Amino acid sequence: MRFIKIKSNLIFGIILVFLAFAFIGESSLSAQLTEIEGISSEDYSYQGENSEIQGEVMVCKEGFENCKIEITPKGGGSINLELTQGINYDPASGKISVTESGASFKIGDVNFSNIDSGNIILDQKTGEISEAKFTTNSEGGTYDFGVVSFSVESGEVNFNLNERSLILPEESVLEDFDSELFFKKFENEGLIVEGKNLEISEGLSNKIFGNPSEKFKKLSGKIGLGQAKELINIEKGILKKDPDKYFIFVPEEETISFPDVGINIETASKKTFVSFLGNKEVLSDLESMGRPGSYALREENFIIESGGYPGYVSLAEDRVYADSGVFEDKNSVALMFNKNSHYAGFDVGENGHFSFKIDAGSAELSEGKINIVENINPMYWIENDGDAIEKESSGTTLLHFKEGKKGTAPVASGFSVFSKDSGEFLFSMPSRGYYENAKEEKAPLSQIIYFQSKKGLPVYIIDSESRGKVSEFITLPEAYKKRSEVATFYYNSLFEKN
Repeated sequence: MRFIKIKSNLIFGIILVFLAFAFIGESSLSAQLTEIEGISSEDYSYQGENSEIQGEVMVCKEGFENCKIEITPKGGGSINLELTQGINYDPASGKISVTESGASFKIGDVNFSNIDSGNIILDQKTGEISEAKFTTNSEGGTYDFGVVSFSVESGEVNFNLNERSLILPEESVLEDFDSELFFKKFENEGLIVEGKNLEISEGLSNKIFGNPSEKFKKLSGKIGLGQAKELINIEKGILKKDPDKYFIFVPEEETISFPDVGINIETASKKTFVSFLGNKEVLSDLESMGRPGSYALREENFIIESGGYPGYVSLAEDRVYADSGVFEDKNSVALMFNKNSHYAGFDVGENGHFSFKIDAGSAELSEGKINIVENINPMYWIENDGDAIEKESSGTTLLHFKEGKKGTAPVASGFSVFSKDSGEFLFSMPSRGYYENAKEEKAPLSQIIYFQSKKGLPVYIIDSESRGKVSEFITLPEAYKKRSEVATFYYNSLFEKN
């Protein structure tokens, strides 16, 4: 066996080199981050590189373009900041301030640049952005607040995590949400994003209830954004509590506009959900999941929202479906079609809009027609060029506007219409006294427009003067036309609408 001889002085030299590198590495590390004296406390410790205290804030030392600050909360992980000249950090409040236009900073790996002025408040325990108010320069950029990310061309950004509020400049783009943080911060109420002509990114739109097409990706107003409550399986129950699936809603007493299609959605006492199929949405009874009496909007295996019977508006490029939902009080949902609306057939009139409001029931609007879907006591309002029209009835009815015949009324008393075959009550006509009282009390007038129904369906009329006897047999379209003529007569004569 042969042995290799190594000189002792060679071994000694190798050891010296190793120790030198170790010493240099340790010296370099300690030089990078050193404790910043005078501000560390029992709750937080601060270390920095090329940073110093000036008054009550931490800044980069003169002569250094960049500096680093490490914040370590007691019992928590480190938060790393990287600043340039023109950025101040206040350890007392967690505020990062931009004092020079164009200065930038990083929170972890997330960069914030092209800011003209403003500040961001950092939660020093979690590293989350709790508030932000800043103005970007003309270059703008993409900003990630953790729970939400967005792109801005130029303008002011205002964000408050606790108030669930984000205000963005015109034509900003909502990029994405963090599903876990969104569930943690906005589980019950959602986030309200306010702005004009805001856009939804392609990636985010694929996660939104109904998957809006291109024409519905631009919105204005106070836009509610919520997270699907659960990913479910009817047999296995809840699979996931924070799915990466979201929905749009109109907050209480607010309006959302879709400028590319010329339609506004306004809600009253409860929030209204918005989807993009143009049809009746799927409602799931959650009794099998231990929630008797609770219904939810559902898309595939995603529960969009549960509780009561939710109201919603479902938009498509050629039609709109509206459902007021069922609540203890009326839940008005109003649709306004503007001058540039591509929904054919709705005359916007001199005021530049046509409005339809439903207090109870469901309706489908397409090609200038409104189909009142069968429901118990549906109630809706129509406003066109200043005239208000109210209707209360049940059954399925299709309204054709501007087809009501103008002229004198053939009868001057109230009457009721019944099916000849089944004897089922279909509708009634108020007497003249109703209209006189409406005028005296300045109440909204029930104006009946011509209804189109099944041709030839035989009905009979019992008027107030026949004392319960059948006065005549006619078809249902003729009965509707007769009612329209009576209503038009009173409407024109009593309310001077000639």
